[in-house]
Amino acid sequence: MAKRNVAIVTVRSAWISENGFAGLFKGAFATSTGNAMIEATDHSLSDYSFVEVQFYPAFLNGHWIRLFIPRAEVVSIIVLERAKDASLIGFKDGKLK
Repeated sequence: MAKRNVAIVTVRSAWISENGFAGLFKGAFATSTGNAMIEATDHSLSDYSFVEVQFYPAFLNGHWIRLFIPRAEVVSIIVLERAKDASLIGFKDGKLK
């Protein structure tokens, strides 16, 4: 996976629930529609069908996971030039304030 800047990735809540991934997204910020927003430390759009996302789920205690999410289930990706800029849009320690 090519190195990318930090990104805020929004994933559809229905996909999370249908696939039993609630634990992976526990602690993620929920949007007004119930979708989950995560701070991805790496991501790739090189696959035609999936968005590859690397992030640190709370339950893994500082270890990352790489998840391949179907493109249709990703609502948005906000790419940040610098990781510390996440705090400017409301994120603190991987969570929205």
